[in-house]
Amino acid sequence: MLYLPQKVLTLLTAAGILPMVALAAWVVLAVGHMPAHGEEGPPRKLEHLKERRSETQQQMEERQRDIRTFSREEKDVIDSLNEIDLSIDAARKRIAGAQKELQTLEDEISGVLAKSESVKAALHARKTHADERMVSLYKLNRLGRMQVLAGADSLTDFLRRRNALAHILEEDRATLADYKERRTALSELSERLDRQRARRATVKETYSRELADMEHRRTQRAALLREIRDRKALREASLAALRRQAAALDEKIASFRIEKPKKAPSTGNAPTGFARLKGLLKLPVEGRIISSFGPYRNKEYGVMNFQSGIDIQADRGAPIRSVHGGRVIFSNWFKGYGNMIIIDHEDHYYTLYAHAEELFKRKGDPVHADEVIGTVGDSGAVGDPVLHFEVRHHGKPVDPMTWLNKG
Repeated sequence: MLYLPQKVLTLLTAAGILPMVALAAWVVLAVGHMPAHGEEGPPRKLEHLKERRSETQQQMEERQRDIRTFSREEKDVIDSLNEIDLSIDAARKRIAGAQKELQTLEDEISGVLAKSESVKAALHARKTHADERMVSLYKLNRLGRMQVLAGADSLTDFLRRRNALAHILEEDRATLADYKERRTALSELSERLDRQRARRATVKETYSRELADMEHRRTQRAALLREIRDRKALREASLAALRRQAAALDEKIASFRIEKPKKAPSTGNAPTGFARLKGLLKLPVEGRIISSFGPYRNKEYGVMNFQSGIDIQADRGAPIRSVHGGRVIFSNWFKGYGNMIIIDHEDHYYTLYAHAEELFKRKGDPVHADEVIGTVGDSGAVGDPVLHFEVRHHGKPVDPMTWLNKG
């Protein structure tokens, strides 16, 4: 009897090879039960069956080589998806920095404009005064200083006139000097304003380029996702990758449990801390639950898988809130989960929030109930903005729906 492992049979069925396997098995059985040459059947028929068997075997070997190559390509595609997710996350951080710089420049430009208007007003007032003084000086020069002084009635009057004339001339010089200084300041402010506007244009151009690059990367990722979904032969490797990621996550949470100091056992029977909130927690984000906890059959690939939490469809950038107070034990990018944050709520209870666009808390930070810890992103396989939410006890996932308030 011809035997193939179940995994190989699954892949062969998806690739349309299983009918060939059946044909090869029939050929082997037919040849094995055929009478010896000279007793029954023409020699040409036997030779023809042998040729077909050889051709079928060769096709099987070629398809098996294709499947092995396909598995390697699948790994490369998944790695590319993760790299693009990382690139998109880095681009978003750079854009956030550009937006902050742009806002700073806008504030500086507003300040320069306000100061410029103030200098212009003062300059206008000084210019009016300077014009009046220039007219007076012109008249004085035509009249002659000595003539002004010669008109004095006495020595006292002469000294008074001389001091007053000196004071007027000194004030006129100060007025003209102040007028020139303010004009220089206004010129410098105008140059500074031009530099700030040029810098603003550069920042906007950089911001636009980063956005275009991010959109291009999103398009690349969407194309890769479609490629994975269209090529059904990837299903085993894709699900295996997800299970490996879940196992890695279990190991990471288990490591946190090992590092955490042990608490003294409770003497009471009533639940305390996080345990007493079962059935009372709010959704961590406003949205619609689109996938449930537990085993499910993948409609596209026709295989069984396990969902370790729930997925909540929400608006991109929507605030993610902690369902209870605790301490952050992980806040970073994690393969297959994107930007992810894990909160320790004591008594071996943890909540997990994945596929975030931004994370506002770092490892070791305290968190209060209903505090915003991040925003919703779109790094998941769905492609739309989704928050993946899990509740774990002793590192093992439990159904979040039993913890949420359904009222």
